[in-house]
Amino acid sequence: ADAAAWRRAGSPASWTSWFDPKVKTTTAAGRRYVTPGRPLTGTPPPFSPPTNPAKLKAYLLAHHQGEAGTRREILWNEAVGLMMGPYTPAQRAAAYRMLASLGFQMKPSMQDPAGQSGTGVFFPGSTAVAIVDPATGVLLCIEQVAKQPIPAAHVAAGTVLYYTMFK
Repeated sequence: ADAAAWRRAGSPASWTSWFDPKVKTTTAAGRRYVTPGRPLTGTPPPFSPPTNPAKLKAYLLAHHQGEAGTRREILWNEAVGLMMGPYTPAQRAAAYRMLASLGFQMKPSMQDPAGQSGTGVFFPGSTAVAIVDPATGVLLCIEQVAKQPIPAAHVAAGTVLYYTMFK
């Protein structure tokens, strides 16, 4: 049914995301970059994040005052952008160290739905798990995981509800 609807719509190569009208999804080849507050783009982001975790945290919070969500949620979202973008290993390391300072944990040897092995990054009790390549720090996948059983949907705790692949 979904494939038929896609064909009826002219088989579009790109479309506006359901979760944010500023985000465009595309099937076109090539690397994508995530820049906070901007759609997916083929050009590198316009800022150079600090490589010191405390300075990175201060920078991100200063530039996202008044946004919805807790400080931890805002920092998580921005760190995920750093995991996906064309940043240096030192900049990615600062994002991971910043997350660790907030209580995020890492679990080695996780597999994403495509079978790629990586390190899971998550906040205890949260449903979001980022799986990253431990050699590069690049984001492979984000999963939303059921933390409790959902009997009405026959879903056990620990079941991946949905995911987004990045590599």
